[in-house]
Amino acid sequence: MNKDTRTCYPSMETIKEKTGLSIRFINDSIHRLEQFGLLQVTKRKGTSNLYYFPPETDQFEMFSEEFLDMDLPPKVKEYYMKLQKTLYDKDQEFATTHYNDSKLAEITGLSKPTVKKYNLILENSGYMKTAVTPYKDEAGLAIREMSFDMQKLGQFGLWIKAITQQVVTNTDDIEELKSTIKQQQIELNELKRQMSLRNITTVPYEM
Repeated sequence: MNKDTRTCYPSMETIKEKTGLSIRFINDSIHRLEQFGLLQVTKRKGTSNLYYFPPETDQFEMFSEEFLDMDLPPKVKEYYMKLQKTLYDKDQEFATTHYNDSKLAEITGLSKPTVKKYNLILENSGYMKTAVTPYKDEAGLAIREMSFDMQKLGQFGLWIKAITQQVVTNTDDIEELKSTIKQQQIELNELKRQMSLRNITTVPYEM
């Protein structure tokens, strides 16, 4: 997506190649995104469609091209993409979650055996590691921590960049606010000066 125009125009074959999904599945997905107002499609004759992403899509989780190009099964990528929103410390080298398999199944809409299978693939591939914490859940069972290597997943630099951009934006906003306050102070002082002069000129002269 072009950050200025918020548009892109990949062909169906390109989307298929990038996602590893069928054309039918891609078309259905595009249709669903349109229905929810998260994508606007302009059909063009003799060339690919033009896709526009409204500002509301900024709420989406961010994923780097490096992650999208990784040699992982598409369904495992999809699982992680659903999972990333539950992670904290995403701007660190390792992002973590303490959800158990049952909760992850609920969040991702997958079965518990499928969650276990995908976790094992991620762990065996070196993208994730698990450890038992000294803490207990409500049932008295040990809480597991899952740590995802954001460097290997190609996500670390993405979040650092996003945070840096937010800091720059916030700094710019503060400087703009300071400038506005300063200008308002100048205008207020000028108004006070004019009122003071007016009061001086209207005071009657007494003999």
